[in-house]
Amino acid sequence: MIANVPVLFDVCLCVHARACVLVLVEIYSSAIKRVFVNKIETYPVLVPNRISIIDATNSNISDIISISHHPHQSTSSSSSSSSSSPSTSTSSPRSCWLCCTEERKVAQLLTKINHFKYPALSQDESRISLPLQTIAIAIFDSILVHMMQRVSPGKWHELRTTMCRSLNKNKTPRTLEILRTEYGQNDIIFIQEASSAFVLAASRDDHISAEYHVVSPARMDPKRDQNSLIFLRRRSFKFHSMREITEIVKEELSKNGEKVPVSDGDIFAIRALDNFGRKYILASFHGDTNGLATIPVVSAVDKSVMKMEGRHRLIFGLDANTYERGSRKRQDMNEFVQHYRYLGIRSCWGGRPKANNYTTYNARTYLQPQLNKASKKSEFVEKGDRNPKDFILFYKGDFQEFGTTKDNTGNKKYIEDMVFPTLAFPSDHAVLSTTLAILKDDDRQDDGDDDDE
Repeated sequence: MIANVPVLFDVCLCVHARACVLVLVEIYSSAIKRVFVNKIETYPVLVPNRISIIDATNSNISDIISISHHPHQSTSSSSSSSSSSPSTSTSSPRSCWLCCTEERKVAQLLTKINHFKYPALSQDESRISLPLQTIAIAIFDSILVHMMQRVSPGKWHELRTTMCRSLNKNKTPRTLEILRTEYGQNDIIFIQEASSAFVLAASRDDHISAEYHVVSPARMDPKRDQNSLIFLRRRSFKFHSMREITEIVKEELSKNGEKVPVSDGDIFAIRALDNFGRKYILASFHGDTNGLATIPVVSAVDKSVMKMEGRHRLIFGLDANTYERGSRKRQDMNEFVQHYRYLGIRSCWGGRPKANNYTTYNARTYLQPQLNKASKKSEFVEKGDRNPKDFILFYKGDFQEFGTTKDNTGNKKYIEDMVFPTLAFPSDHAVLSTTLAILKDDDRQDDGDDDDE
């Protein structure tokens, strides 16, 4: 089959400590065009390219290129302006905006807790959540300092500093280092829960800025500072052909009549053309803690693809937040698999993913505010987050996967039964790596069930 396939994709998914999700797709082709602002160079050799997803932490504000979707605007309008510079083109549907960093008091960083995103919170508690947070944080911090001074005087602060340096201060640099050294040849990087500081750091990184366009939703969330982004490799995709379809997905999402826990920045979807003229829908999504938004969002993306004119190949990287053992309040993984299979969608895990194929393994100590999630070391397996949460989805008639690997070390290795993040790997989700083959029409699979394991 490979001999009849014009392109291969090597796809990876990685979710970082604050849900940094990275989907990587590598394209191998016999002729790849390298696209610059107003110049095209052709390479008639095998050149590896990739599609990837990565994600990030909290931070400041930066320069961001935003693709705006205009429902009534002809998609062909960009072709006439594709040779003009992005900074001077007026006919492109792309809009650029600049956010300047501002100084704020710590108290101003607190925001109200949304009742719809966290249903356990009553509406009354949501309304007074700002003063409640202030009081709770002060009390809790005092208790922690008092406790650590009693049990580990003179030692705890040095340990805390080391952990904060690795998992907070140096998280963005380490994430970018992993991208550069291990996944630096990817065509697309889907980013979830990214802060604007991560965007700024990526745009200043020599490799990232030279290889990728940093693309963001037209509507970002400046308060939570957790947004889905997509980095598109300059030499693999036609930048001026891109259109954001996030609002189309949200419109489909609203049609079911139920309140789905999705905020601005959680879902980002675009249309794009590669340099061979193939059409894609690329989507990046981070589900809510309980995964209850995952099935509705996948359905909405599927319906949005069906509305597009012409054939579009879907590649959808997501932290689905599914669970090995679901419940009425938590999304069961097998139920999720049954749903996307019904839609004709397949995942990087094959036809029948195993519920014990974990992509997270972390547990909380009692030195953090969510005590309901805390566990002793002996309770890590029982009470920790050890679940199959991450997927790369695609229509089974468009691609065929050739094996998936996991990475929880940052050097393309996975250590079973190891709790992470670690000081060397700042992610609480494993990196997934998959090879996909693009199928031509005569290679496309039938509509029968995928019974393979």
